[in-house]
Amino acid sequence: LDDYQVRRYPGWHRHITLAMAAHAYLTALRAQHLEKGPDPLERQS
Repeated sequence: LDDYQVRRYPGWHRHITLAMAAHAYLTALRAQHLEKGPDPLERQS
């Protein structure tokens, strides 16, 4: 447990930074998808 990085600030900071970057990327992708409108070939559920 001595090398457990989540308990320390640098490990937590890296994790949060990566998670926020991934969330921003997915949000931008979704916004682009919604701007284009529905895909006619996309399956409706």
